[in-house]
Amino acid sequence: FLHGIGAGCRTAAAAYAQVAADLITLHAQLFADHGGAMVETTESGSDPASLGMRIADALRRKLAAGSG
Repeated sequence: FLHGIGAGCRTAAAAYAQVAADLITLHAQLFADHGGAMVETTESGSDPASLGMRIADALRRKLAAGSG
C-alpha cells in the first residue's frame, strides 16, 4: 500500500487490516499533501501485495477526482 501510493515520511496515510482465514480486509485513508482532502476505501483479497496495490490505485484515483 505505502509503496503503491509513493509514500514518504511526510505522507499522511493510514491503513488497518483484518485477517480471517485466508481473507485480508484492508481499510485505508490518504490525505492530500496540501491538506483538506481525505479519501478512503476498503477492499478484500487473499494476496497482500495485490491488495495493497489495488487499494493504492483506488485512493490515488479518488484523490485525483476530488472525491472521498
